[in-house]
Amino acid sequence: MAIEINGLPSPQAKIAGEGSQTKAGQQEAGAPPSGQTSTPIADTVSLTGTATHLKTLEAVMASLPVVDSQRVEQLRQSVSSGTYRVDSQRVASKLVSFENRLHGKGKA
Repeated sequence: MAIEINGLPSPQAKIAGEGSQTKAGQQEAGAPPSGQTSTPIADTVSLTGTATHLKTLEAVMASLPVVDSQRVEQLRQSVSSGTYRVDSQRVASKLVSFENRLHGKGKA
């Protein structure tokens, strides 16, 4: 005779006929001891001030356009007219600064 638990045949039930019997009234695994009731424990989440601030910043960043169209158009016109000039000293300084920050040698 097979015993079904939650609609699935139990592998132990098939062996039960071979001398392996379970005690009547045996407690289910994970069930609270008899006489005690289980009370659900509620999960809670609390955010730090930093997390709240980051969430606000995220919302502000999401509202900003990805590309500054006006700046792109100004640069496009400067390049087209031949008036755009590259400041090589500034570019070099920014590259060195970036590399230093990347390797932890400078201020963020």
